[in-house]
This record gives sequence, C-alpha cells and structure tokens, in this order.
Amino acid sequence: MGDFDFGVIVNNLPFLWHGLQLSLWLTFLAVLGGIALGTLLALARLSGIKPLALVAAAYVNLIRSVPLILVIFWFYFLVPLAVGRPIGGFYSALIAFVMFEAAYYSEIMRAGIQSVKKGQVYAGQATGLGYWQIQRHIVLPQAFRNMIPILVTQGIILFQDTSLVFVVSLRDLMTASSIASPAASTASPALSTTPSTTPDTGPGASSDTDGHMIEMQNVSKWYGDFQVLTDCTTQVSKGEVVVVCGPSGSGKSTLIKCVNGLEPVQEGRIVVDGAEVTGKGAKLTQLRSKIGMVFQHFELYPHMSVRDNLCLAQEKVLGRSRKEAEARAETLLTRVGMIDQIAKYPGQLSGGQQQRAGHGPYRHVV
Repeated sequence: MGDFDFGVIVNNLPFLWHGLQLSLWLTFLAVLGGIALGTLLALARLSGIKPLALVAAAYVNLIRSVPLILVIFWFYFLVPLAVGRPIGGFYSALIAFVMFEAAYYSEIMRAGIQSVKKGQVYAGQATGLGYWQIQRHIVLPQAFRNMIPILVTQGIILFQDTSLVFVVSLRDLMTASSIASPAASTASPALSTTPSTTPDTGPGASSDTDGHMIEMQNVSKWYGDFQVLTDCTTQVSKGEVVVVCGPSGSGKSTLIKCVNGLEPVQEGRIVVDGAEVTGKGAKLTQLRSKIGMVFQHFELYPHMSVRDNLCLAQEKVLGRSRKEAEARAETLLTRVGMIDQIAKYPGQLSGGQQQRAGHGPYRHVV
C-alpha cells in the first residue's frame, strides 16, 4: 500500500469515468438483449415444434462451446461484411455479447420456466388464456422471480467480461486503468487507441349430440404403457349435475382434464356443446373461455393478488374492462365471504381461504 499512488486515480478520474461508463452501458444493453433473445430461445427449446427446438438447442450448444473473445472477433469482422459498411467496435462488441449471453440466459430461462408448476399452466389454459398470454402473465413473472439470484450473478460475470473489448480497440474501465497506470506507459499501442464512436385453424367439427352438453364416446388414454382411461362413454345434459367418484389414481382428474382439452386422448371423441374437443381443428382457447374449472390444488397464481387472480381471465379472455372485472371479482368474493382478503396474495391466505378464492378465477364465465 505504501507504493500505491492515489494521485494517479485522482488525476485520471474523467478518463477512468469514461471507461466505466462504457463498461456499464455495454453491460446494461447486453443484459437486456441477452435476456430477450435468451427467453425466445428457451421458449423455442420447450415448444412442441421439434425442428424449432433442435435449431435452438444447436445454437445454444454451439455458442457455449466457443470462447467469448473469438465471438467478438467474428462479429467485428463479419457484421461489416453482412451489412456492407463498418459499424464500429462498440456495436460489433454489443452484438457479440447479446448473441453470446443469450445462449447462457436461455438455459437460465429454461430452468426458471420449468420450475413453474405444470398446474399453473393448466390453470391458465382452463380459463381460456392463449399460449403467449399464459407465458406473459403467469409463467414468465414467476420464472423471473425464481431466477433473480442467478440473473444477478450472470450480470456480474458479464460486467467482468467487458474487459475483453480491448481487442476491438474499445476503452473500457480495465483498459482505461491500464493506460492510466504509470507502469503501463510503455504498453502496446493497441491499448491506447481511441474508441470508435462511430401462426388459420377452423372451428371444431360440429356434432349432433341429441341435446347433450357433454358427450364422450369410447375415450381411452395411455401414459406410456399404462392405460389410465379405458373405453369411457357417457353423456351429460344441460343443467345436469354429475359426480365422478372412485379410488385415488383411478383417472378422475385425468378424465375431467380431457373434457377441457388439457390432456389429449389417444382414442375416442369428446364433444362439448356441439364442438368436438378431440378434433384437430378444435378451438380449445375459445371453448375453455366458456368452461369453469376448479383444480384440486386451486392453482392460484402466487405472484398476483386475489383481485388480479380473478380479473386476469375476465380481461384477457372475455374482454371486460378493468372496472367491470373488479366489480365481478368483488361480487364473487362477497358471495364466499372473502371480500376482505381481496388485496392479499395466495401465500398470505389459509388453506380454506385459498380454496374459496380458487373458485373465483374459474367462475368468470358466470
């Protein structure tokens, strides 16, 4: 410490501050771009479209196997060739960081998305929300909350990696510190260069159900080699109340999920209000907006208040205004004696309160 000259820092503060600004700005933009692109890659890998998932997986595995400094070189020389003009060291480095970090953020996002319970997705589907609505309002908010620690860690690593931009003649904080150091007065000229400023599906097939609201015909379903439903046939008329009872594991919940299209069937057909659920052209999202469903574990969205849990499907599926949705939510909660809990989150409710609140989101069709 006796040989440390603080005067060098004081005399070069503007110079060092300029380098710190570049490092922070590059980190900020790369984090935003990396998370955005990484989220799309994660959704692609988790999608049911196999070619898309394979392309996303190939990109992630390729980029993660290449050193960052090499990626920076690639984009520094290849991007100008692609666009037909020089774009400068900063933008070349930014593109390289976004493309590189997206591969790492993709795996973080994929883990975060998979950490959200499948029941939350079913709950969104049951209220008629589409795929992107479920991702935006239910899955991604919970996933981001779970990922905050690792996202912060990855951001710190990215800030440290900005020191590599010296290879394209950018003056980040580390490069500026090296230049300002008296010991670096004979450093390579490359370190003292000036930075450049420069997806139509048709409706489900209609069927004559003879006045039945729900009709099942020879429905069978397997999980691998295990057959959970065997040749189920029944009809439910409008206004009729039916109880499905049986021992645990007999397929009661699976049967009900099949009616709502949450679980596919391998054999047979299901018709709800004249629309075939099992048909390839079935508009399941539109159908689910008219079907109420309460799950065994209620599946309240933990990142939303009770009010928002009840308003989400009303606004996004039924197109009600916020004022109308809140009025309907208050009516439902008053009916079950929960109006005083409207601003609380599911984690603040008792089991019985969650049960009563859990009926609200799936009664938005009433």
